[in-house]
Amino acid sequence: MRLIVIKQAGYRLRRGSRLLYRQPAFLFALNSGALPLKTLVEAYLARWEIEVAFRDAKTVVGVGQAQVWNKTSVEKAPALAAACHACLLLASIQALGDRRSDEVFGALPAWRKTPQTRPSVRELVSLIRKEAANEALVALEGNKMAG
Repeated sequence: MRLIVIKQAGYRLRRGSRLLYRQPAFLFALNSGALPLKTLVEAYLARWEIEVAFRDAKTVVGVGQAQVWNKTSVEKAPALAAACHACLLLASIQALGDRRSDEVFGALPAWRKTPQTRPSVRELVSLIRKEAANEALVALEGNKMAG
């Protein structure tokens, strides 16, 4: 067992505002003797990305929201939705290099203070819908010209 104490990192929302987060963070790791301290702390700091991925899988992709009644489907639907979420993220990394570009997704709103480094799951789903609609229009126009 290891107890890691991470020094408090105070920050201010605005200049002159009060200092926030003045308490240290404690990380308690079990069976971590072989892992370097840096690896443990990086995993701890990456936890927010994991929480965001869980939220996106539940709200955007719909993990746990399938309306199925067959016993086999009830058991397999969450795994299918989670696999679709993972495939969406992997395809995004392969196609876009895991970077958000204004050319593909449009400019961010003016109220965004920090630039977004990766596209959100909502943006990826919107892009897929837009491309599917464009393909449908092209196919429809092709059928009109042929007929």
